[in-house]
Amino acid sequence: MKQSKSKKIIAITGGIGSGKTIVSGFLQSAGYKVVSCDKITAELYKKRKIKKQIAKIFPAAARGRLLLRVDKTVVAKECFENAEKLKRLNEFLHPIIISEALARAKAGGGNVAFVEIPLLFETDSAKYFDKVIVVKRSVKERIKAVCERSALTEEEVIKRINAQFDYDKGDLSGNVVIENDGDLSALSTKTFEAIKNI
Repeated sequence: MKQSKSKKIIAITGGIGSGKTIVSGFLQSAGYKVVSCDKITAELYKKRKIKKQIAKIFPAAARGRLLLRVDKTVVAKECFENAEKLKRLNEFLHPIIISEALARAKAGGGNVAFVEIPLLFETDSAKYFDKVIVVKRSVKERIKAVCERSALTEEEVIKRINAQFDYDKGDLSGNVVIENDGDLSALSTKTFEAIKNI
């Protein structure tokens, strides 16, 4: 259910390489509370109980006799090659991430908080937020951005994009859409214009 309290919890989402983290950074620099689901995920991967469950789904990702770590590269590779494993991982991990993200967003003062969350539509999680900001960018620019910041090949990035919600064909009505089609200055301007209307 959406938040009943006066504090608004707003999701920031978008496909891989769309620029959602940059938008979140603009808001954080301006003093807004921003919770990152990616950071929460990284924290969870350090917890033994979580690692044990993930290792059951992805045995090849387990590292160390005492399961000292889970190789996230292996998990990601298998996820984008095996839809069933991706589904199982999301069913296990995503409710924990959402619960923690909402708790952090609600904590403290202020009348608004933002949660940067990938896979929002894929996991039917929009219902937990008062509003959703979608950062959109052309597929070509998304591929370029991800290849530049990571060791992924163009083919691997395309696989990830194809496994995600289709932001070009999907229904985005009712959401605030920021088109990331210019430079950083333009994106910053669009970000703050967007939140004025929320």
